[in-house]
Amino acid sequence: MIGRQMDPRPALCRIEQVIAAFLATGVALALAFYSRSQCPHLPPLSREDLTAFGFDPYMVGYLFQGTVVQAALIFLASNTRVVRRALTGEARSGDARRLFALFSLLQLLVVAFDLIRPYLLGPGEPAQVMVGLLVVVTAGLLGGWRLGLRVGLVALFLRGTQQLVLMWPEIGPCLREETHMLYETAGWQGLVRYFPYRAILTDPYVYNLWASAAVWAGIVSGVYAELLGERRFHPLAAMALGVGVDLGTVYLTTVAGVPPGVLFLFPNLLLSGAAMPAVALMMRNVQAETARRKAEAAELALARAELRTLRAQINPHFLFNALNTIRYFVRTDPQTARRLLLDLSEVFQRALRSGELVPLRDELSYVQAYLALEQARLHERLRVEWSPAPETLCQTPLCDHPVPTLTLQPIVENAVVHGIARRPQGGTVRIHTAQVDGVLTIEVQDDGVGIPPERLAEVLSSERESASIGLRNVDGRLRALYGEKYRLIVESEVGRGTRVVIRIPSER
Repeated sequence: MIGRQMDPRPALCRIEQVIAAFLATGVALALAFYSRSQCPHLPPLSREDLTAFGFDPYMVGYLFQGTVVQAALIFLASNTRVVRRALTGEARSGDARRLFALFSLLQLLVVAFDLIRPYLLGPGEPAQVMVGLLVVVTAGLLGGWRLGLRVGLVALFLRGTQQLVLMWPEIGPCLREETHMLYETAGWQGLVRYFPYRAILTDPYVYNLWASAAVWAGIVSGVYAELLGERRFHPLAAMALGVGVDLGTVYLTTVAGVPPGVLFLFPNLLLSGAAMPAVALMMRNVQAETARRKAEAAELALARAELRTLRAQINPHFLFNALNTIRYFVRTDPQTARRLLLDLSEVFQRALRSGELVPLRDELSYVQAYLALEQARLHERLRVEWSPAPETLCQTPLCDHPVPTLTLQPIVENAVVHGIARRPQGGTVRIHTAQVDGVLTIEVQDDGVGIPPERLAEVLSSERESASIGLRNVDGRLRALYGEKYRLIVESEVGRGTRVVIRIPSER
C-alpha cells in the first residue's frame, strides 16, 4: 500500500485478505484459550465473564490519558513528509522502512509515557499495562496489513517488556533465589534446562493478551484499510474499526482469563469511537492540504510559463513605437536618441535576464526605462508622479526587498496604453510605494478612461480570453507565492481612471 493510492482490490485478492484476517483472528483466539488453559485455577469461561459490568472512574481517566497521548503523537506524525507521501501515493524508495521506524518510535513513546506516568502523577499512582491500540490501528489504516503487523510486533515486544519491568520488583528476588538454587544443585546444565523461562518470557509476552493482541489488531486494521481503499478515512468507517478492534481485544483478554468482560471497558469503546474518526480527519486534512499545495504549485507553474511567454513576446507595438520614436530623435536630437536607446536596452535586459524574484530597485529601474520611452512617444500627454521618487526610495533598505519580476511593469503598461493613451488630452500615472504593518504596497493610479463595470469583473478572470494576460499573470503569481489575501486589488470608474494595488509581505 505504500507507494500508491489504495484502490478497491480485485475479488480474489479481497478473498485472500479476508482469509488472512480470519486466520489472524483464529490464531489470536487459540492463543487466548491456550493462555487460559495454562492457568488451571481459573474457573471455566462463562457468560457472566463476557458480560459482567463494572465501572472504575480511575480506569476511565487512565484510558483517556492514553488515548489523548496517542492522538497527539499521531497528529505530530501526520505532519511529517513520509506520512504525507504515503497518504498521497507518492512514496519513495525506503519510505516503507521510514514509516515503520516512525510508528515504532510513536509506540515506544506511548510505552515510555505509561512507565513514567506514576512518577509524574505521584507515588500512589498504580502502574498499568493497558494503553489502547490507537498507534497500531493507525499504522494498519495508513500502510496496510504489513505495516500493521510489524508495528503490532513492536507493540508486543514493548508492552511485554513494560509488563516485565513492572513485575520485576515482585518476581526478581524469587528468580534470583531460584536461579541460585538450580545452579547449586544441577550446575549450568540444570540451570539452562530448568530455568523459569515462563516468568520472564511467556507470561509478559505470550500470555499477556493486552500485548499479543496488538499483532492481531495491526493485521485486522490493515486488511480492513486495504479492502476499503480511499474510504478507509471516512469518519464512520474509522469509528467502526476503532470500536471493533477494542471489542475484539477485550474479548480475547476475557477469554484468556482477564475478567470482567466487555461492558467494563465501555468507556474505552466510546474513546475509541471518538479517537479513530479524529485520526481519520487528520489524515483527510493532510490529503486536502497536499492537494491544495499541488494546485497552488500548478498555478504557479502556469504563471511562470505565462511569464516566460511575456518575456518572449515583448509587446511588438511597444517595440515598434519605441523604434519609431528613437528614429525621430536621431534626426532631431541625437542625445535624446542615445538615451532612449539605453532605456530600450534596459527594458530588454530586465525582461529577459531577471530571475523569479528581483530587488525592488531593479523593478523600479525597469519601469523608469519603460516610462521614459513612452513619455518620449506621448510627450506632454503622459505625466508621471512618483511617491516617493525612486532615487529617494532606493536610499532605504526597502529598495532591496525582493519582489516577483515583471510585477509592476505590466500594471504601469496597462495604465499607459489602456488608460492614458486613449484620452486625447492624456493624463497622469501616479506610482506610490509604502510599507505598512509588514506589507510592501505599490499603488498604480491613472486618470485615464477607466474600465466599464462588466469588463472590470472579468479583468483578472482566467476563463475569459479577453482578460488582460499581464494583470492576470501578476495576480496569479502573487496568489501562488504569498496566498489569496495578496491578490491584486483593481478598482476603476469610467471616465475617472483606474487604481491597482500590489501587496507583498515584507517578512516571510
